[in-house]
Amino acid sequence: MKLFYYLEKNYKILYFFAMLAVALWVAYIKGWIFANFDSISAKEALALIEQKRYPIVDIRPKEQYEKGHIKGSLSLPFSTFPKSIGKLAPYKKSKIILYSKSGREGIDASRILIKEGFHPINVKSGILGLALVGANTKPELFTK
Repeated sequence: MKLFYYLEKNYKILYFFAMLAVALWVAYIKGWIFANFDSISAKEALALIEQKRYPIVDIRPKEQYEKGHIKGSLSLPFSTFPKSIGKLAPYKKSKIILYSKSGREGIDASRILIKEGFHPINVKSGILGLALVGANTKPELFTK
């Protein structure tokens, strides 16, 4: 902390660019910038899910998927995601709805899919948001 105070006091331009770099990094990680894929709210995702036009992919660990998931979703855990993309080949020309627990891993998975030529749609608030807006999930989802 003393380093930041020292930089701010003595090296204002360096401090400014350091803070700018941190802000840009956070914005990139959150998917606020350089996101060449769609991120939608849980309410928007629920409307798409109810249309049954696009495949739904759950990227949470298998154990979480088994405790509760969106009806009809495919489990492709993020830990093995790059190796499992081949399972999505039939949907390459379609949009793919991705959800994680809270939306964070969906950003990383969406970036991977974009590089492979897919058209992902990340659900910003993940399954937690989907369950809150009434998506069809198992009741055990919010227990331990």
